[in-house]
Amino acid sequence: MRTSGSELREALVQNVRVSGEALIADLADGRTITVPLAWFPRLAHGTPEERSHWRVTGGGEGIHWPDLDEDISVESLLAGRRSGETQESLRGWLECRRSSPMPPPEVILDRWVKERGSRHESGFSGYLGTLDIERVESPSFRSFLYLIRDAMNEALRLEGPNASGGIEHPPFHFDYIDVEHGIKNAHAFQYAGLSFIAVTLPMVELIWDVSHRLSRSRLVLELLKLGPEVNRDAFQGLLFQVQLNFLVSHEYTHHIHGHVLERTLGQTGVWSEFSNQATPGNLQSQAQELDADGYAGFLVLAHLLRGERRNTALAQCGRAELQGADGDELLLTCFFLSLLAFFCSFWRGAIDTASIYHLPHPLPPVRITYAIRVAEMWCGQNRSVPQTWFNADRFRELFHAAAETVGEDARKAWNTQIAFLRRADGAEYDRRLGEKFESVRRKLNGVYS
Repeated sequence: MRTSGSELREALVQNVRVSGEALIADLADGRTITVPLAWFPRLAHGTPEERSHWRVTGGGEGIHWPDLDEDISVESLLAGRRSGETQESLRGWLECRRSSPMPPPEVILDRWVKERGSRHESGFSGYLGTLDIERVESPSFRSFLYLIRDAMNEALRLEGPNASGGIEHPPFHFDYIDVEHGIKNAHAFQYAGLSFIAVTLPMVELIWDVSHRLSRSRLVLELLKLGPEVNRDAFQGLLFQVQLNFLVSHEYTHHIHGHVLERTLGQTGVWSEFSNQATPGNLQSQAQELDADGYAGFLVLAHLLRGERRNTALAQCGRAELQGADGDELLLTCFFLSLLAFFCSFWRGAIDTASIYHLPHPLPPVRITYAIRVAEMWCGQNRSVPQTWFNADRFRELFHAAAETVGEDARKAWNTQIAFLRRADGAEYDRRLGEKFESVRRKLNGVYS
């Protein structure tokens, strides 16, 4: 097949997809080329993550897969030419591939971040790479970041198929991303045979700051009936752990409930927690966020109220002597104060009701309502506090204490969104989102039970 020079000038690649059987290239002139994957053995031997890691070369004249050291020109695709690699060369590459050790996860994450920056992908402006913890100025904060990372990765390493409902997934790695402009975000994605949970440094700093303000709040201490003798630093550590564990468990759920693999909106295969609301979404993505919130709540409550953390957590509140339901009540109050303050930090202001169904995340008051329902379910299943504990007056007090530590804007945004949800169009949105959430739960076959 002969290809003219003018045809080649117009044949610039725009997008590439690789399935289990074919390589598909979309060209700028509107054409789509599909060729058998077997024509290119390196692609055929690559993992799905390696095949999805590509970039355009020569202004659109070619495609490069850095993980597979493969280059394919548009000209060769149009001409119907297979890979020209010899069998000897391919055998050498496969042998090298088998014997080469896998790069450390932090190196793989760094490459993933920088690759998206070089492509100028939407949502990744200001992303620099994996955080070099040694460059953090404060020695104590450096040690703290290492401690968190090691503890998270050890917990994820010990995670077994039963914890994930028997769902197979690549090994996990938790790490931090270095960013500019104070970007606060968290991500879940699979790449190069790993399941990543990555949090930007400003997000960790925000959680630490919110925890500090909660632990120093007179209103919070009065609500929890904690005296002035409580160790504020230890109490802050507990509130920080609850928030960070909830966030990481939320990202973990995006992996084990298959949300990452289903992701088709925004960045393909990347779940971003605090993306700009210009990022498109729908009721499905909002329902999956509620699902991730719910399962994260189950995991954190089990760890905090019935796991090894219980006695330490009570001691951090200065109430190590509390037993049974009294201890549960104190720790539940800490959980909801942490959660409310966390969500208050990300309240959105004015609501464009015309686009409510196209947001990637549900409204924060809706997320809190569903978190309360899940906690009530957990308490019922684990014979914790009675159902009467979950009353409106209690949660008004909790919200008032949490919002006070974050600022007046949180209360204004809350009032605006509650007013919308009480209107007919808001009630209809809530109803439809609830139906979608139940659909997600049914698909997971009763994961909360």
